[in-house]
Amino acid sequence: MKQFSLSNIACFVIIYLIVSTGTVFAKTLYVVLITDTNSNIGSSVAIDGKNMKQYFNTRMPDARLVWLKGNQVSRNRVLSTLQRLPIQEGDSVLCYYSGHGAYDPSKGWNGNSHYLALSNQDSIFRRTLLSAIKDRKPQPKMSVLITDCCNVKGTPVIPKPKAVRGVIPKPSLLEHLFFDHQGWIDLTSSRENQYSYCERSFRPKAIAVEELEIIERGGYFTNALLEVLEGYEFHLQISPGFKLPSWDKVFYDVRKETSERFEINIPKGELRSRQNGNHFPQRTQTPYLFSKYGKNLQAQEDLNGIRFGMQTAGDGRTVLKTFQNTPAQEADLRAGDVLISINGAFIRSYQDYSDAIDFSARHMKVILERNGRQIEKEIELPY
Repeated sequence: MKQFSLSNIACFVIIYLIVSTGTVFAKTLYVVLITDTNSNIGSSVAIDGKNMKQYFNTRMPDARLVWLKGNQVSRNRVLSTLQRLPIQEGDSVLCYYSGHGAYDPSKGWNGNSHYLALSNQDSIFRRTLLSAIKDRKPQPKMSVLITDCCNVKGTPVIPKPKAVRGVIPKPSLLEHLFFDHQGWIDLTSSRENQYSYCERSFRPKAIAVEELEIIERGGYFTNALLEVLEGYEFHLQISPGFKLPSWDKVFYDVRKETSERFEINIPKGELRSRQNGNHFPQRTQTPYLFSKYGKNLQAQEDLNGIRFGMQTAGDGRTVLKTFQNTPAQEADLRAGDVLISINGAFIRSYQDYSDAIDFSARHMKVILERNGRQIEKEIELPY
């Protein structure tokens, strides 16, 4: 069991080694933080992740940071995240883990036996993790793995579902989605005025040749959709009690995964202009859902607004209400507040409001008027 955080010490050691050897930072540094916050030491682990994120954001703001935590921490998700980093020649990778760890005594006490003991019963050997970083093409200029976890005797286990007699088996994921529902789904990869992006990687065309060959990896949205569905299938295999997802759940997870892929590849966004004079950098890609399904074919709750969780009047400026457990409610926005600007863009219409929310990065600055005085809010969106 992990007893205390070594994250700050590890960071200072890395910086000291780099400075003392005169090494210059690579063109792009990818920082992958893995914090198993679902474990029984989750509160301590969460602080480790927050400290690491703050450290790199303040000292190397151009680094591309990915943070896996909570239910995102699984063997498949961790390895697939490392594999899809769009690394080019000269880039470097730091992978940091905080959580439980152990070693397999059958392999002896050495680097090959130490593994990450994840709270969902997954196990990842450190050598497997390091190989996923350094043995890829193109190879990172510097591959760094830091694990803040114990190294005590344990047994790595990936549980298998047990057959239970007399119980009707659950339908498969696709059977559930396509035959346990009635109605229609219209799910698209981006909202109005947004581009849908595709993933690419690069490799040298030949040995000792500087020219790079582009390798297409498919669209962010399609890759996100497939990863979400494969994740459900994986949990169905290892967790007999796993609840089959609804289409609403699929939409929410795909929207979140698509946004994360955008942030990895285009951290600063791309500028798009509207004719009304406002300029909204596209800092995310926002899948959109139109649907009517269920037993009575009732129109489902509008899930497209769940990113912020607020309803405005037709002018897009006056707050009518906020929804429970949403960023708008947590930021204490209230009915009657009047929006002035979001991320520096003035809100003059509902289109302005909609664009500002859907184009924003996760961190959002809102200026509003309440009872004749201006108030500024710093808001963190869930994706």
